[in-house]
Amino acid sequence: MLTNHPMIDVGIAVIVSHFDLDDPADVTKEQLKEFAQYLEKTYSSPYFHSFLSVLFPNSAYVNPTMKEERKREALDEVLYGFLKDEEGSNGTCSFCGQPSHFRAFRQHVPLLTGEGLINFFPSRRTGLEICPYCLLAVQAFPLGSLKISGQAFFVHADDFNVTIELAHRFKLMNEQNALLKEAKASPDMKYPKTQFIRQFLEVDRFLKYEEPEGSVTIYHLTNYGTNADISMYHLPVQILSFVYDMKSAAFYQTWQQMAHDAWGVPSKKGKKGEKGTQSFNLPNRLYEDLFDLPAGYASFIRTHLVEGAIRRYKSLLNGKEKDILHYWEIGKHLMKEVVQVREEKIEEIKQMADRLVEYLLKTDDHHFFQRFYHLRNRNKYVEYEELRNLFIKANNHAIRHGANLDQSWELPITFDQFINVFEQWEDPYEGNWQVGRDLILIRMMEQLYEKKWFTRHREILKESEPEEDENQLEKEEA
Repeated sequence: MLTNHPMIDVGIAVIVSHFDLDDPADVTKEQLKEFAQYLEKTYSSPYFHSFLSVLFPNSAYVNPTMKEERKREALDEVLYGFLKDEEGSNGTCSFCGQPSHFRAFRQHVPLLTGEGLINFFPSRRTGLEICPYCLLAVQAFPLGSLKISGQAFFVHADDFNVTIELAHRFKLMNEQNALLKEAKASPDMKYPKTQFIRQFLEVDRFLKYEEPEGSVTIYHLTNYGTNADISMYHLPVQILSFVYDMKSAAFYQTWQQMAHDAWGVPSKKGKKGEKGTQSFNLPNRLYEDLFDLPAGYASFIRTHLVEGAIRRYKSLLNGKEKDILHYWEIGKHLMKEVVQVREEKIEEIKQMADRLVEYLLKTDDHHFFQRFYHLRNRNKYVEYEELRNLFIKANNHAIRHGANLDQSWELPITFDQFINVFEQWEDPYEGNWQVGRDLILIRMMEQLYEKKWFTRHREILKESEPEEDENQLEKEEA
């Protein structure tokens, strides 16, 4: 029976996956005994001796001063308690409500207090009532966790199938580590948020079935000494669905490039005998920033979409023309599915970008694009005024250019468009005109790249900003 307690449910997931089952109710008592024996043997390895010392301090797993008789008694209590006769149990499990005859402390369940301390317990009684089944599940949860930065990292999802798949994947990794003769030989992984996204994308289930239902919470905890602590990172369902959607053909190539660009730079030298920083020790900024969504979507767009697109197109400066990547499509999907901006708003941004592209193709006004491109690096208070003045100049340029050719042109920017795109933001995360500007830049760059405009104007992608000249447009037309 699931309890909605993360440690217990992850432990149940480990047991269920061990016997290749889907429903916890299908696990028999004989199988629980078999699993308890397997757990006792697995936890005797040097790797788990190190791992469990931060979760079950002074327990029978890690306490070298504990006599064999007491150690056997302690292991029987936490691993084989379900074999005892439940008659005479006068307590109730705090997690599932079943009869309980055992009171747990920090050496049995992480983050509880030690023996003799009455803080946070009712009726002046120390310890927490727990039934033998939940106690076994707690003992099993480290097997469904990863050791990251010296702490236990595990995942609890609304969709129990997700919990099972990730717990099973972590269990297989831990079984490999348990074969090592020295604990120090195991990978020293870091950055729990990065590791979760990596594992989420690699789990086989997500290559076969429909996208997961519900949200996910990641736990990173230690129960060691006086530094017991826990960190929790929550990913709502819309973020998980967004990550899942990135595997589709429409987004996959661009997403892979974004993930590649976001990896930290490994060090070339490590400690003596080491080759340097390994990939599992590096943060991926893209994966880390997913946890700031949806509230941090403006920064996400600028960091991973705008700068990613710019980095891509700058390859032209080195004479390398690459396949077109669809940053705009990812930005559009992010705005619609994660930020939940109206589709009409997204379409207005797209239309404005397309009109500006048409204007540039007709006039070759590389001065306008260069100014617009460099606005992202300016003071935001000065930037908005410059943006507005830039559009006014572009309209004037279009009028004069059309008059010189004896043609009537449609203005690149209208009043209604400007208000709708830059002034009227109704999303709950306080979006502003800078988001509109960034999305327009992404769309413009993709269209101009596709139409070979950058091939004729490679110099405009250089970082140096053009010198200010208020009469530049008039000089060009003269």
